[in-house]
Parts: sequence; C-alpha cells; structure tokens
Amino acid sequence: MKRALVLYVPVLHAGYLKLFEKYRGSVDGFYLLSDELVAEFAPFHREIRALGAAQMKPLIESLNIFPSVSIFSSASAVVDELRDAEIVTSTDEICRKAIEKYLSENKVVYENVFLRWDEKNVDRPIDVKYDRVSTDPFDQKMCSMAVEESGKSSDWWRRVGAVVVKDGAVITAQHNHHVPSDHTPYINGDPRDVIKSGTLNLVYSSLHAEQTIIAESARDGVSLKGTDMYLNDFPCPLCAKLMAAAGIKRCFFKAGSTWLDAESVLHAAGVEIILVQ
Repeated sequence: MKRALVLYVPVLHAGYLKLFEKYRGSVDGFYLLSDELVAEFAPFHREIRALGAAQMKPLIESLNIFPSVSIFSSASAVVDELRDAEIVTSTDEICRKAIEKYLSENKVVYENVFLRWDEKNVDRPIDVKYDRVSTDPFDQKMCSMAVEESGKSSDWWRRVGAVVVKDGAVITAQHNHHVPSDHTPYINGDPRDVIKSGTLNLVYSSLHAEQTIIAESARDGVSLKGTDMYLNDFPCPLCAKLMAAAGIKRCFFKAGSTWLDAESVLHAAGVEIILVQ
C-alpha cells in the first residue's frame, strides 16, 4: 500500500523536522496542502509569517528526505492519486478537516508536530482545598474528555482542556491556544521562554480554554449559568473569576494546584470544587 505524508507546513521548525526524520524512508511521497485548501479550512485569518505551498515546496525538497514533494489540492487527479494510500498527517485542525473531506475513506495516522510540555511535569502536588472527591464514571469520562481536548493545544508550557456540561450533556469544549494562530509563538518566541518556571504566572500569551468558552458563549448568546466545567488542570485566578461571573456552579478538575485567589474566588461565588479521581 502506498504511504504518503500530507501536511500543512506554514513554516519549518524543529517539530516538523523531527516528524520528517521519523518518516524518512517510510513514505512514498510528501504532499503539502495547497493554499486554496488552507484558505478553505482556515478562512478567518492568514498566519502572518506563513509561506505559501509553492514557496515551501522547494525548501522541503532541499532537505532531501522524501522521494517526491507535491502539492495536494482538491483537484480530482490529486485526490485519486492518494485514494488507496495510507495517510500520515498532523493533528492540527486544517489537516484533519482536509483529510476528512477529501480522503475520508483512507487509513490515517495522526501525528503531533508541536513541541509539547512534558506530561510528567503535570503531576504536581494537589493542594487545592476541594469540597469533595468524585469517582463517578460520568465525571471521570468528562475529565478524560478534557484531557483529550488539552492534547490539541500547541502551547509550549501548559496544555489545558475544558468541557462544559449542562443537564448531563456536553455543550462545548475547548483548549488553550494562541491567537491569531497556534504558530504565533514561533514569530518572536514565547515570553515564558525567559521566565523562571513557577513565577510571573500572569505573563501568559495564550487564550485559556476557560476564557475561550466563556467568550464564545457570550458571543453566541449561550448562558453558562448553572453549568459544570470539567478541567484537566485547576483554573488560574483570571479564569476562576470569569467562571464565577459566568455562573458556573461546579468546577471539576483532575490535577493542578491553586495560586493567588483562584480557589477563594470560586468558593466565595458558591462554586463547588470537586477533585475527580
């Protein structure tokens, strides 16, 4: 079976190069998503330092890693060329949407191209004064969903996923991300790069998962009053304030510690804090 690497590559960085090397000699060709496909699945902004597919193609060719480098478009001939191939791609939304639309019947292997925060560093001592512990299967499932959502984040330092439940049903889920693009930190670096770990916690350049949910709910006229929020990591002080103001009544979390006034703000607003094990 033919095997092809199909990716959106707006800029070359260590994460992409590591992925390229992983598949050196094990794919039959490399396919860059065309500018038209990128525009189709990311219509609201263009990454400000992104190269077009035609510019990126010779750069990847110069690495001499792949037997061929082509541009993948929606043209039937290109789609037919890969119809029966095993596809290797990344987990970013543009790649996922392109594969789901044009190569939905193919076997797909999803890879993570971002440099991530080491998962082992997430296991910090939990010192939150939570109200109770839950081992309920539904709560465990929702927290697992939050963990899965957090894996979509491109943040170098921390990945957080949030899931909001109302009357037993999930109404929204989000992860922390940079704006206007997940690749924004590659422009000038991330300010956290020069800050000692555990200090200056408010200096944080991504939009938090909780902030995104609350902002988008306000935009769409969706009330969060009386809802439950499930998190893989305990909220920061700003997010705790927004959650309290939005009327969220229960905060379920899987790990993390509190700092500044996050916990006290939630308790003062009558928000029940629940550790899920």
